[in-house]
Amino acid sequence: MFYDKKCSIYQREIVTENFREVAKDTLLYEDLECDFFDEKYGLQLGQGNIAQEEENGKLTVVLEGFYPGIKNGAKIELKDPDLGSIGIFQLLRAPEVYRLPNGVVESMTLLVRKHSNELGR
Repeated sequence: MFYDKKCSIYQREIVTENFREVAKDTLLYEDLECDFFDEKYGLQLGQGNIAQEEENGKLTVVLEGFYPGIKNGAKIELKDPDLGSIGIFQLLRAPEVYRLPNGVVESMTLLVRKHSNELGR
């Protein structure tokens, strides 16, 4: 499958800064090849309707291969080659993994929703 979009995945961690605990988003994976779809209809999103869909509902993000450590609540920055970053999204549930009959992981699917906050770096 050909993926023409990219995403970066951040995991929230609690760190100590200046003697107090602070939530920080740490980069887990950068610029993974992916594609995203309208969650309701399973349609691939073109440039014209990405902004509308990401404001109105949930998106399904498909990654080729397997990336361990992605947990519920992770923040995902979606990027379009023509539009640049289209926003920060939050993973709503654990990723679904699709395996070939021989057991090799073919892809991962992430259900995400627009996140109101920017990354805390």
